[in-house]
This record gives sequence, structure tokens and C-alpha cells, in this order.
Amino acid sequence: MNPAPGTPPGWLELRVARHWRAASSVAALELVDPGGRELPAFEAGAFVDVQTPAGPRAYSLCNPATDRKRYVILVQREAHGRGGSAWLHGEAKAGDVLQVRAPRNEFPLAPHAVHSVLIAGGIGIAPLCAMADDLWRRAAPFELHDCARSPERAAWRHELMRSPYAQRVHFHWSESRGRLDLASLLGRTSPASEVYVCGPPGLIEAAAAAFANAGRDPARFHFESFVR
Repeated sequence: MNPAPGTPPGWLELRVARHWRAASSVAALELVDPGGRELPAFEAGAFVDVQTPAGPRAYSLCNPATDRKRYVILVQREAHGRGGSAWLHGEAKAGDVLQVRAPRNEFPLAPHAVHSVLIAGGIGIAPLCAMADDLWRRAAPFELHDCARSPERAAWRHELMRSPYAQRVHFHWSESRGRLDLASLLGRTSPASEVYVCGPPGLIEAAAAAFANAGRDPARFHFESFVR
């Protein structure tokens, strides 16, 4: 796939095929090649950079890695951000062409895991959706815990509820039920489980502390913060 003239090396010109509201403060964008060609391959956990008037912004891919015709990103609108998320929410629209850097992966799944525990906080659900799909396709044991303040603030909730692995998805609404008890969760999972956490720094710090207190192997704890 050849980029348009003037596109920096390593970047693609992609069209916004769909732009919709995925949660109360989250927009979903489906990006495709304008000519309908396949996009560069990626692995679960990967992200792309999207060029905005405020500069490039990184967004994890939430669609299955087997889907080579599109990239789907979730964009949290930040009230005090640097402008990129507000532009993608309010200005970008279906039909627009955006500059997108080809996918990179700094948060890959561990190969041959005996069991995986995926823990998402807010918009951190994005890469874990792709991971869950990958694990499901490989018939690998896993469970997914999605933490949000309320159902209305949980992006991709309906898609997860309709997924073939819906019975492995557990929702945690902090406003009505309190926060996920990380110590209890680790206490009922195997010490051999690989644990993946994606979300705000507070969740990652709490999960890391619970993991250390449980005496788990640090090599089995994987995380990605959305403060890149």
C-alpha cells in the first residue's frame, strides 16, 4: 500500500469509514484504506499514532488482528488534554482522511501462557479486546475484567457482551459496587497466570502492588499506561 505524496515515511493515509459514540465520553473511529486494500498486519496489543492538529496521539487497536481491512481505535475525550482527543471527537468525521503511523507493539501477549488475566480500566479496554479475541481464537484460557465507573462510561461494553467469549468477561462498576478487589482476584488465579493491566496509572500501581504482595513472579506482570 503506497502512501499519498507528502505522507511521511512509515505513515499511511486512512479514511474514517465510521465515527460513533462508544460510551459517554468515548468515540470510536474505524479507519480503512481509501482504495479498499488490506492494511499492514498487527498483533494484539499494538497501537497506532494518529496525526492531529495538536500533534501525533497514540491509540491502541481494539479490533481483531485477523481483520486486515480496518483499524478501530477508541478515543477518550480529555477535559484538560492537549487538544488531540477533542479534535478527534468534535472535528474528525466519516469521510475524512487522516495520517496514521503503521502499528507498533510494546504490549504483546506472552507466548504459550497457561492462563491469562486481562484487567482494563476505562479506555484501557482497547488493546485487551484484541488480546481477548486472539486468546479465544487460540482456545487459550483467559478471563477479562473491565473496570469503569458505570455501564454508560464503559467503551465497547455491548461488543463484549455479544462476543463469543462473553462468559469470560466480568464488569466492575465502581460507582455502584466499589472497585475491583485485586487481591481477591489474584488469590483465586494460578501463580502461573500471566496478568495484563491497561488503564490509568492508579489502576496499574494498585495491580502491581497486589501482584507483589501475592509473591508472584514479576515477569508475569505486564502493563501499559495511557500516559505515553
